Amino acid sequence: MIDRKAWWDRLRALGEDPSREGLERTVQRFEEAMDEMMGGYRQDPAAILQAGLFHVANASKVPVTIRGIEFWSLCEHHLMPFFGTATITYTPAGSRVIGLSRLPRVVYALSRRLQTQEGLTNDIACAIDRSGASSQVQVRIEARHTCMEARGVRAAHAETITEIGIGGGNQASCT
Repeated sequence: MIDRKAWWDRLRALGEDPSREGLERTVQRFEEAMDEMMGGYRQDPAAILQAGLFHVANASKVPVTIRGIEFWSLCEHHLMPFFGTATITYTPAGSRVIGLSRLPRVVYALSRRLQTQEGLTNDIACAIDRSGASSQVQVRIEARHTCMEARGVRAAHAETITEIGIGGGNQASCT
């Protein structure tokens, strides 16, 4: 729940009239939007993955890649959106495999929290690593940040790429 009076006061400080037709429900709509955009705090990535683990007798060590997983999130520094695509590659461990739809679900759950792109990349990889169904995982995120595009440096269309690998001889690990 947000402090609506504080938001109305902020609108007044900007020179706006919060009671005018276009703004009279803005604070309520903002509260509803934030509740939706922060819905990832109510989701457990471990539970999402556990619900989609399967034993497959003839599972191989062939890496599985899902790319083009679209997401959006909010930068914890400016409360402004960043958005892009995630690519996840994981190698099944033993006879356990992850249901394919579970990987985008984990991205969606984790992206709907305040964070940095670096943190999101790491959190996705660690959630998959902790599932026990992966002998190695690689996560790559390519994103655009509105905090860089709409303010400050105004670097329109600049993409930020983060990538992490865990397991299989990679240096990174989850704590």
